[in-house]
Amino acid sequence: MMRVVLLLTAGVAGVLTAPVRAAPDPEEVRACSRANLPEKTMVQDLTLDSTDRAGNRRQIEATFFVKRFEKENRANLVVRAPIDLSGVSYLMVDTPESDRLFLYLPSLQKVRRVSGKTATESLLGTDFSYEDMKQLRSISEGGTLAGEGAGEIDGRTVDIVALTPPAGDESAYERLVFRVDRETCVTLRVDFFERGAELTKRYTADPSSLRQVGERWLATRSTMTDRQDGTETQLEVTSVEYDEDVSDGVFNSRTFYLGVYDPDAARRRDAG
Repeated sequence: MMRVVLLLTAGVAGVLTAPVRAAPDPEEVRACSRANLPEKTMVQDLTLDSTDRAGNRRQIEATFFVKRFEKENRANLVVRAPIDLSGVSYLMVDTPESDRLFLYLPSLQKVRRVSGKTATESLLGTDFSYEDMKQLRSISEGGTLAGEGAGEIDGRTVDIVALTPPAGDESAYERLVFRVDRETCVTLRVDFFERGAELTKRYTADPSSLRQVGERWLATRSTMTDRQDGTETQLEVTSVEYDEDVSDGVFNSRTFYLGVYDPDAARRRDAG
């Protein structure tokens, strides 16, 4: 009996003395996440597989170009398939003062400026919006961070960090909670809360898809789930290149859509 008591006591002591994971330094998490960003450019080939409420699926193939300029970041999403969407292009310009979004529709052969309200709407019928894509990068730059402790996802330790978008951002989200893999600094989950603290969307990355490219890490498979509509979009990165030469024309509001007609044009050196 005494032995049982001693074992139980030892077990309780073990629980009481188990190390408690402290809240992470949010700026350290930010710096670590930032190290996974390209120094200059990134080019990804993507597949977006969406499922609506009725279970209908649609697959989109696209190329995503990113370039870091001195005072702003620019990104261009160019759709390659299906045929009815081929050539549709989005140009996203992020500056400290404001964001701009341009859309090119081949059927109209015209570029139009997209309003801030439209930026929160679905991109090409998927569960991602322009703002979602921007906020997924905000752990690396932008907003106010607060550490909320640590946890686990599939046996991997994650640091939990809450982010509040800047007041002037006019974001649809009041708060985002990131879970960042401690080993690779890749975001494995983000909960998107609209104003009123309602969980609207959840982004999850597949830990088994973590891949190292040079010194950077990324998850090649992830899912965005709309908790209100009951829909989801699976995203797969099929190829990625960092810091290759990409023409500035790909990020110019007058020419960003032209490369879709020549698959190699977007990756050529800018002769000018």
